Amino acid sequence: MAIHNIIGRVSGKKRGRIEKRWELQVDSPILTCPVSADLGEAQSLIIIGTKSGKVYTVDDESKIRWLYDIQENRSEMELLFMDEDTVKSIRCAPTIADITGNGKNEVLVCSDVGTLSVLSGSGDLMWDFRAGGPLRSSAAVADINNDHKPEIIFGCNDGFLYVINNRGNLIWKYRTKSPIEAQAAVITEPTLQIIFGCSDGTIYSLNPDGTLRWSFKTEGKITAQPVAGDLNGNGVIEIVVGSLDNKLYCLNPQGNLLWEFQTEGSIFSRVSLADINNDGKLEIIFGSCDNKVYTLNNKGEKIWSYETDFWVVA
Repeated sequence: MAIHNIIGRVSGKKRGRIEKRWELQVDSPILTCPVSADLGEAQSLIIIGTKSGKVYTVDDESKIRWLYDIQENRSEMELLFMDEDTVKSIRCAPTIADITGNGKNEVLVCSDVGTLSVLSGSGDLMWDFRAGGPLRSSAAVADINNDHKPEIIFGCNDGFLYVINNRGNLIWKYRTKSPIEAQAAVITEPTLQIIFGCSDGTIYSLNPDGTLRWSFKTEGKITAQPVAGDLNGNGVIEIVVGSLDNKLYCLNPQGNLLWEFQTEGSIFSRVSLADINNDGKLEIIFGSCDNKVYTLNNKGEKIWSYETDFWVVA
C-alpha cells in the first residue's frame, strides 16, 4: 500500500492543487495518519504504523531511516484464537514526546498486541508496557501530578484507562464499563482533568489521582478525542466531542451540557478550533459521515457546511 506525501506545491489564487512528490510502498495497509516530528535529525521525519505492526520512519525524500517491528510474545494457544494478519496492527497515530527530559523526542506506539512501546529517536526499544487488551488509541503525555515529569495516559480495550510514569511503571488505572478507543485529553483549567470517551458512549472526567470527577452519557460510541478551548472568550474552557450517535456535544468543565449539534452521520474524529473569520471567537470545524465538513460558531450554530464525495472520518 502506498502513502502519498502531501507536502506539495499549492498553486492558484482561489483553488489549491496538491501535487505528489513521491510515494512509499510498505508491507501492509496503513490504518492511521502519519506523524511528522523532530527526532534529532537535520530534518523532520515522517513516522507511520502499519497493519502488520511495523513502524516506518522516512525522510522527506521517501528514504527509510529506520524500521521497528512490534514484538508479539503470546503463546501458541493464544494465537490460535487470533487473526495473524491483524494481531499486531497499529490502529492509531504514534505519539511524539520528550518523556525522558533530555531534550530529545521519543516515539510512543500503541498496538493491538496490547503493548505501549517507547522507541528512541533512532528506533531502538527503550521499554514497553503490557496492558490487558488491544490498544487502539494514541497515548497522551502530560505532567498530571506536579512531579515535573511527564506521565503517559492511554485507554485500552479491556475497559481501563492507564496512567504510567516515564519509566513504564503503573501509577493507577481506572475501570470503565466498555472499551476505550478514543485518545484522552488533559485540561488544566479551572483544575486539571483527564477527559476521554468510551465505546458505550460515556464521557469520563477523572482527577489526577484517578478518581471520578463526572461522567456524561451520549447515545453512541466515542472514538474522537475531546478538545478543550475557550469558545466564548470569557476565560472559561468548554469541552467539545463528537459521538457516533451523529451529534457534537459541548460541555462545561463540570460536565454539564451547554449545547449539541445534530448531523446525519457518525462523527469519528476530533474537532479543530480556530478563529477562521476574525471575529475574535473560536469556530468549530469537524467532519461527519454524512459526507460533510461543518463549521459552527461558539454557540453551536452552523456557519456553513461543505459536501464531499464520501464520509469525512479524519
